[in-house]
Amino acid sequence: MTVAVAAALVAVLGVGGVVAGFNRARDEGRAAAFGQEAHAARQLAAQAVVVWADAGKSTCQLVAFARKGSQPARLVIHLDEPTDPSDIYQVFAVPSDGGPAFLVGQVIVSDGQGTLSATLPNDAGLVDAVRVMEGPGDTKYRATFSPV
Repeated sequence: MTVAVAAALVAVLGVGGVVAGFNRARDEGRAAAFGQEAHAARQLAAQAVVVWADAGKSTCQLVAFARKGSQPARLVIHLDEPTDPSDIYQVFAVPSDGGPAFLVGQVIVSDGQGTLSATLPNDAGLVDAVRVMEGPGDTKYRATFSPV
């Protein structure tokens, strides 16, 4: 599991104690439970959004990380699809200036779960929404957030 995905899951699940553990471990000069990455942790601006479908049975959990210095903006999207255990969903980013949405990747769902971590191109400008497509022209989820 990459550090970005782990950070996104921490942000989505609201596990503030893990961050506190990283800080305490750093202050005490030893590694936190997740290993040496704790010493290299950097603070990034992130937003977490959860949207539902299928009468609340399916969820799309999204964490949007803003650009910071040379670090590009990133989207981490996790789908929990108990009613559709195996499928492929296309994910489009929606520019905040009203420009056309663009493909950022696919979420491949297996056993009802799938995750995508995508870096936004530097020339893409700001985005403030994603659309997760179940098929051509069929938006299953639309998640909005402050522009990143």
